[in-house]
Amino acid sequence: MKQVMAKKLVVTGNEPDFFPFQYVENGENKGYGVDLLAYVAKDMGIEYRQILLPWDGVLPGLESKKFDFISDVLLMTPERLEKYLFTSPIADGSVAVLVRKDNKDIQSPADMAGKVVGALRGSAMMKILKDYNTTELNGGVKEIKEFVGYPEAYEDLKNGRIDAVANTMPNLQALVMKFPDQYKIVDKIGPKVYLGWAFRKEDKALRDRVEQSITKAKEDGTIAKLLEKYFAESYDLPKDVPN
Repeated sequence: MKQVMAKKLVVTGNEPDFFPFQYVENGENKGYGVDLLAYVAKDMGIEYRQILLPWDGVLPGLESKKFDFISDVLLMTPERLEKYLFTSPIADGSVAVLVRKDNKDIQSPADMAGKVVGALRGSAMMKILKDYNTTELNGGVKEIKEFVGYPEAYEDLKNGRIDAVANTMPNLQALVMKFPDQYKIVDKIGPKVYLGWAFRKEDKALRDRVEQSITKAKEDGTIAKLLEKYFAESYDLPKDVPN
């Protein structure tokens, strides 16, 4: 915390292909998380810089201190809550199933049995999908395909190489808003979970200061406006920090 404030700079780690939370358009970082990070940095009176790297390098990068915290949203799973500090939730993170608009075979998540379903390699969404397949479908999914990034998963879905994709509901809502003639959402799977920013356990002072700005963003309507901007809806989020 002292180093961040002394340098007037916070460095965050991000996976660049998690539309609409974080994405690159015409060489510029954009998204819900980018807008919120800009707000937080301004409120703290500092600048920010993002390091973009593949998803499977984000958590190792945090642990090896390549950056100060992860401003790419993370699902607040019980395992992660034990290992990292989080802000209060900044978005709903419930996982849902996406299919092609013309798909008539998958009317509910139970219909994924016998199908090929994709998700992000090493992600909490992948774990929730695998857990659902084990507990609810008795391992009935034909194949769970792992992707390095979600753009590739969506492309494979569009071209019929896979039958469905599991991702967080906000991501899928934004995708369907952008491509309403290509995709549709079936339903949610797994437990109710939220998304937040993650910090190393020893960086509680920094997390607490960032949380002050996030609380302010909730109270002054900034987060509600960002939810409307990127997901066409706003909703109440828990105010409490989970750990």
